Order: sequence, then structure tokens, then C-alpha cells
Amino acid sequence: MNLLARVRLPAGSGHAFCALVPECLVSYKATNYYSYLNDARVRWDDPAIGIEWPSIADPETLSAEDKMQPLPAELPAHFTFEG
Repeated sequence: MNLLARVRLPAGSGHAFCALVPECLVSYKATNYYSYLNDARVRWDDPAIGIEWPSIADPETLSAEDKMQPLPAELPAHFTFEG
């Protein structure tokens, strides 16, 4: 079965993906070129965010980069989170 999901997110908003099948391709269109200096990430499993991830979201399969991301509360003041 082929599944395709199209989601439009406002510029600057956060997003996350959880592949539910072994073979998965995620692509998205950005409004500008990627800038590592402007990239910000947060821990995927922070309880303050409140996402109920499916059991397939296994911390052992995360990339090393995803494993070391900060909690939203640890981000600088220009990245605020209101839960």
C-alpha cells in the first residue's frame, strides 16, 4: 500500500515525523534554502510537549543527533514553548 500525506505548516513552526513502516520516504518543500545556523530542534519525547507517540517510536532507532536534542525548557529565550 502506498500512502501519501500532504501537510502545510506555517513558516517557522515545529514538525515531527514517525515512520510506521520500515521502508519510508519523507520529503518536504521549504520556503528557503536550509540553514544549519537557523536550525533548532527539541527532544522528541519531552512530556511537556504531550505527543502520544506510537509504540513503534523506539528511542534506540533515533539518530545520534536526535538523541542529544534539548528539552524545550532548555532552549534560549527566543525559542519559547507554552504548553
